[in-house]
Amino acid sequence: MAVTNNPNQSERESLVATCLGVADFIPGVLSKVHFNRPIDRVELTAFAMFLVTESYTIGKKGIGAARTTLDAFHLDMTNYVANEHFLKAHPDASDQELFSFHDAFPEFLGARYAAYREVLRADIKPNTIFRRSSELLMAHLFTDPLTKQEQEGLLVPLGLAIAHSYSQCLETFK
Repeated sequence: MAVTNNPNQSERESLVATCLGVADFIPGVLSKVHFNRPIDRVELTAFAMFLVTESYTIGKKGIGAARTTLDAFHLDMTNYVANEHFLKAHPDASDQELFSFHDAFPEFLGARYAAYREVLRADIKPNTIFRRSSELLMAHLFTDPLTKQEQEGLLVPLGLAIAHSYSQCLETFK
């Protein structure tokens, strides 16, 4: 992560650390239920970024107070994803391909955030298992499509992982 004289540097670091924690937690839950299919780490990181962004915005009582730190967080995470995922998957990528990925990633995030926000808000009700959020994440997370039986088997553990991650993020940024 880039070091700056930003007065919100510790908040940026907290956002990045929380995001990476969520991105590590969800695969851990999947492995505990003995589900070891390959996952798309970029998609997982995007979902973790979404949870962090939503909870930080709520904690700051709106986007106005959160914007500067979130912009820096998104730049940090875009650089992280480019270096840790894109370049490792494409070690012979040209500078142009890297710049293209870097430029396209915010648009990808915007589309994912809109979709995840819609289902998350529908899922935030008493006695839910974050069904819609789980289904949407499963649709994008796994590199190979899941069978209906696999989806049903992951619905509760993944929903609980999402609920836990979101509540932890909310608690962190309140």
